[in-house]
Amino acid sequence: MTQSVNIIYSTINYTELKLNKNNRNIDEKFVNQLITAIKKINLLIDFPILIDKNNYVIDGQHRLEAAKRLKVRIFYTVSKIANCDDAIITNNNQHKWKNEDYLEFYVKKENNNYILLNKFIKKYKITLSIAMNIIFNRGSNSYSLLRSGNLIYTDNDYIHNIIIEYVLDYQKYFKQSIQSTFIDTVKYLVFSEQYNSQIHDIIIKKYDNLPVERRLIRTNIVSNYITQLENIYNYYNRKHIINFMLKK
Repeated sequence: MTQSVNIIYSTINYTELKLNKNNRNIDEKFVNQLITAIKKINLLIDFPILIDKNNYVIDGQHRLEAAKRLKVRIFYTVSKIANCDDAIITNNNQHKWKNEDYLEFYVKKENNNYILLNKFIKKYKITLSIAMNIIFNRGSNSYSLLRSGNLIYTDNDYIHNIIIEYVLDYQKYFKQSIQSTFIDTVKYLVFSEQYNSQIHDIIIKKYDNLPVERRLIRTNIVSNYITQLENIYNYYNRKHIINFMLKK
């Protein structure tokens, strides 16, 4: 004998349903895709949203937003066991979360490591991927830690600030400076104490007047970038030749 597990309710009073403050922001592109689909055929009754016993949306905030804008009835079921903190699980199984969504989720959960990372991103107006390249080593499990809520923001702000400021200076002349290999190059030189503000300023000041053939060329090898930076610094600078050593 078939039994009904969850009763499907419906409403046009959207204020009855509350958004979870810990959930990711509304994705406008996704909402517009849903609106287009619903206009063609309204299947909201077949895909009810899920709320907890306190009327917080666990899964379906984009369907709710689309229904609001179309002023159509929204359908929902009430979970007896899930709560708003389970949104990260249910949403990841539906509209896949991006790394930025995880960052936002844990910031809203007041996780200090994520708050510090977010402040760094906003301060320099950079993407999450650039920040992760600067703060963490490539090949580490940093993104897995980010998604699991276990990311530890390393307490090295002074060095991180120097690196991103150098990288952004280069971006004015070399758009590829924000890519991972160039960031790794700057990180290596800064951490190995072979690169300082004086050297940096000399290279940046020279760059505008460099012949095209002496300017930076994109590469996927750190040592190649190091050689290119050496050549720029040493160009018409015979008295103070520099040689960055790549340690093995």
